[in-house]
Amino acid sequence: MAESEMLKVLRKVGLLHVREMFDKEKITPNIISMLSKHELEYLGVSIPAHMITLRMECIKYGNMKPVKTDSLDGHPKYHVDKNVLESLLDCDFKISDIGNLVQLLERIIYRRMAHFGLQKRDFSGQGIEIQRWRLRDAIHRIDYAGTQERKTGRLHRRVYNVRAPNHLWHIDSNHKLVRWKFIIQGGVDGFRRLIMFLHCRDNNTSATVLKSFLSGVANFGIPLRVRSEKGLENVSVADFMLTKHGDGSMITGPSTHTQRIERLWRDVYEGVLSYFYNLFYHLEDQGILDPLNELHLVGLHYIYMDEINRRLDIWTQAWASHRIRKNNKIISYQYLDRRSNTESSWYTTQ
Repeated sequence: MAESEMLKVLRKVGLLHVREMFDKEKITPNIISMLSKHELEYLGVSIPAHMITLRMECIKYGNMKPVKTDSLDGHPKYHVDKNVLESLLDCDFKISDIGNLVQLLERIIYRRMAHFGLQKRDFSGQGIEIQRWRLRDAIHRIDYAGTQERKTGRLHRRVYNVRAPNHLWHIDSNHKLVRWKFIIQGGVDGFRRLIMFLHCRDNNTSATVLKSFLSGVANFGIPLRVRSEKGLENVSVADFMLTKHGDGSMITGPSTHTQRIERLWRDVYEGVLSYFYNLFYHLEDQGILDPLNELHLVGLHYIYMDEINRRLDIWTQAWASHRIRKNNKIISYQYLDRRSNTESSWYTTQ
C-alpha cells in the first residue's frame, strides 16, 4: 500500500508517534496551517518547536484555499480563525510566513490581527517593561566575551581640533566633473573652516595645484602646515611648504584624515557642481555633447569654465558668512580678526 503524504511528512519531521491520531482524524498536509495550537496539542504535537517544523514542512503541499465570508460592514472578508492566528503568533512565526501558510497577503494578516487585538509577541506585548541600561547590563553579565568581541574594530568618534587660524590647511581635488575634463581644486582652513581657495581648472598637474594654492597664500598668508593626500599633484605644494617651514610642514595621508575638505566637497557639489553635472549629462542624452570629442570639450570649456568659476566665487563668499556649529554667534571670517593679534605668527606670510 502506498504511503500517504501525511505519513511522509511525519516521518521526515520525526513525529511518527502521533501517526494514529492523525489517521483517526484524517489530517492531511494541506490543512495543517489551519489548525490551532490547541488542536495540534490534541493530536499529540505539544512542543512549539515541533509545531513550527510541521507547519513549515506542510507549506510545500499546498494549503486550503481561504474562504470569504459575508460582512455587515462592507464587502466579504477572508475568514481567518482567531485561534489559528494566535497560535501562529505564539510560535513566533513571521507575518510573511503566516501569510504563506494561510495563503493571504501580509496586509490582510495585519488587518485580522488588528481586528482580533493581536500583536507580535515581545516584551511590551507581554506587559514587561525593561530599562535599556538593565538590558545592557544583563547582556554584559551573560555574554561578556561576545560584547568585547563586538567592540573590536569599533570606530570612536573623536573631536577634531586645530590650534589656530592658518595652523593647518586641508587641500584636495574634486573630480565630480572630470568626465568633461573639469577639475575643482580647493583648500580649507582646519580651524575656522574658511575656504582658502576654490578654483575650476582643466588639469590636475602639480603646477596647476600650486598656482591655486598660491592664490590662497596671497589672500591669507602661508599656513604653518598643510595636509593632503599622497598624490603627485601635491608635489609642488610640498616643495613650497618644505622650503618655507621645513620638515613637518607637509602632512600626507588617506582621505579620512582630510575630513575638513572632504566634508566641504559635499556642500560644493550641492551648491554649485550638481547643476553642471546634470546639465552636461542632459546635453549628452540629447546628442549635443560627446565627451570623447576633443572639439566638443574645447567648446564646453570655452563656454562654461568662467561660469563655473564665477559661481564658485559666489558660493565661497556665501560660505564665509555661515555660522560655525559650535560657535553659533561667530561666522568663519571673523576668526581671522579675532586671532590676528594672539596667533599672528601662524598665518602671516613668511
